[in-house]
Amino acid sequence: MRKNFPPDSNDESYYEKNSPSFIQDILEDVKVQIIEGFTQDAKKNLYQILRKEPDHMEAQMLLEQIQQSELKELFKLTPKSEIKKTENDYSSKILEAKKFEKDHYLQEWNLMTKLNQILKKSSLQNKMDLAVSFFEMQLYSITIWILKQAEKHLENSNLQCLKWLTSLKGLIGWSFFSMGRENEAISEIQSVLKNQKITIYKKVELIYLMGRIHEYLSKIPEAIQYYQKVQKIQKKYRDTNERLKKLQ
Repeated sequence: MRKNFPPDSNDESYYEKNSPSFIQDILEDVKVQIIEGFTQDAKKNLYQILRKEPDHMEAQMLLEQIQQSELKELFKLTPKSEIKKTENDYSSKILEAKKFEKDHYLQEWNLMTKLNQILKKSSLQNKMDLAVSFFEMQLYSITIWILKQAEKHLENSNLQCLKWLTSLKGLIGWSFFSMGRENEAISEIQSVLKNQKITIYKKVELIYLMGRIHEYLSKIPEAIQYYQKVQKIQKKYRDTNERLKKLQ
């Protein structure tokens, strides 16, 4: 599982001001960032605005604009490994598609249909790789959908590979957390933390994530407890020591 995500919630302090004029200034910066190709910075600013004002229409439209462009770029790429070999026909159909329909919901439905065609014959590893690609594009809802398909693959094949379960649930947890759906993230993580068959050493990333979520929710005592658990397992895991010093 990749370890350099999601965007740091500490940046939330940048948006403590909530006046319309302040947010409008940020939106103007976003438009410049989009034109200049700094889409990751633009998305980061838009997600911060939407955390403050989930129904902000202009921010939603700009984010959707970026995501649509990224989706088109994604399907121009040559698929990797097994997908390249086994799903060539499906990939060709995607590349030949002229345009996505204007209606957002119809567009998403078409995308899911095409992804479903690719995923049917893909290995578990390829499903995970595709999910990570969408995660890095900050398309979290699609990431979760792909991971749920991977979870069904795991169940249907009767694979007892616990490393897959921890990686899969961890990425689902990060996705929900990045979308501001902390309770759903916690629910996904706890299902693994309660699994006695999985050793504590394999759960370290999930415990760290629980610390991050509780820190973001300003539940400081709980966050400290999770970070301390991480330290007991691995003393220098990621930025745990720095976060503990800041909270204590």
